[in-house]
Amino acid sequence: MVLLCHDAENQKLKNQVLVDVFLAREKDAGRLEHHLQPKDKRMVIHDHCHQKALYGTQSMKKLMGNANQVMEIPSGCCGMAGSFGYEKEHLELLRKIGEEILFPAVRKLEAGDSLAACSFSCRHQIDHFTGKKAGHWVELVEVVKDE
Repeated sequence: MVLLCHDAENQKLKNQVLVDVFLAREKDAGRLEHHLQPKDKRMVIHDHCHQKALYGTQSMKKLMGNANQVMEIPSGCCGMAGSFGYEKEHLELLRKIGEEILFPAVRKLEAGDSLAACSFSCRHQIDHFTGKKAGHWVELVEVVKDE
């Protein structure tokens, strides 16, 4: 079953999904006179598969005042893959996927780093397999007026 069958509808939905994309467009249009900065020393980002496929993290990083305070983990999937990840028989596969890049990178975070994962599924996986708490990026930044 196809929920949206017209390219125009698909494009319209794509353009309204993620808050960072919306805010970056507002900034580019001159309607946002602020930038964002991590509340902590550094924000480390794991972007989820939907985000990778459609947008990446360019918009999120563009909104930050100091790019040195933002680092992206060059990770693939966290392993959850929707409801697939909640099936007991997939637990070992989920662990293996996460252990390729994401989980080791999370374990190496430095004191004072915050971990951003925009997807609930990714945050769940990170917590389950590493014991580390990730937040949505909007929880981990503060607003600073542009000068």
